[in-house]
Amino acid sequence: MQALVGAEERLRLVAADLVSHFENRIAALEGKAMIVCMSRAICVKLYDQIVALRPDWHSPDDNAGKLKIVMTGSAADPPEWQPHIGNKARRDRLAKRLKDPEDPLQLVIVRDMWLTGFDAPSLHTMYVDKPMQGHGLMQAIARYHTNAISTVEVLQELIDLARDIKAARQRGEEQGLSADEIAFYDALAENESAAEVMGNDQLKVIAHELLMSLKSNITVDWAHREIARADLRRTIKRILRKYGYPPDLQAAAVQTVLQQEEGFAHVSR
Repeated sequence: MQALVGAEERLRLVAADLVSHFENRIAALEGKAMIVCMSRAICVKLYDQIVALRPDWHSPDDNAGKLKIVMTGSAADPPEWQPHIGNKARRDRLAKRLKDPEDPLQLVIVRDMWLTGFDAPSLHTMYVDKPMQGHGLMQAIARYHTNAISTVEVLQELIDLARDIKAARQRGEEQGLSADEIAFYDALAENESAAEVMGNDQLKVIAHELLMSLKSNITVDWAHREIARADLRRTIKRILRKYGYPPDLQAAAVQTVLQQEEGFAHVSR
């Protein structure tokens, strides 16, 4: 419970700092911002914290409101996530709004959506609340340069990211996991219910086996071959079932792990 309270308090402080910074920034330079979070659960919780400070930024209508979450999901996800989960048509609608400098939508919260292949000239700020390295870090830097963010801000973000990466590595060492294994562990533990059911030791075992499975197929360009992706998806499901990962949470876990493996494969090439 103490850890949960600590996490909630941290998000409350992050939300307060973010709101203050963004309001000061757009007072000097009109534009929009993207907020990148560690997990979908954090995306939703941060959204709630921001709305608690600025209720008028929220709207249940996708065609209105200043703040939105853009993420994928399924019916198996928690009820409080459902208002933020939509299909491609919803994502396209929100993308159109974000690209329109006259549209009131100014802030989007994402986990990994729109980090590549998304061009919005009015999007001039990125807030990062997750460890990023390798390919993901290069994507973030590229977006900064694309939208003319100052060198000072890029350097500050790199310093903050370096601290997060160091903290993640230390956490991995404490858990007896490698830097790669801790990434898969976090993907599996994203759902708090699954973490409670499975337990720490079991999640570590699954993370290790997922990593070994990926390394054995790292030469396959599966990211661009749907058949290979389907094979990998089946492998992930088999490993999750083997260790008794909760069936009702497997669909979301497969998607999260698959995204993690895509990033790992890109960096490893």
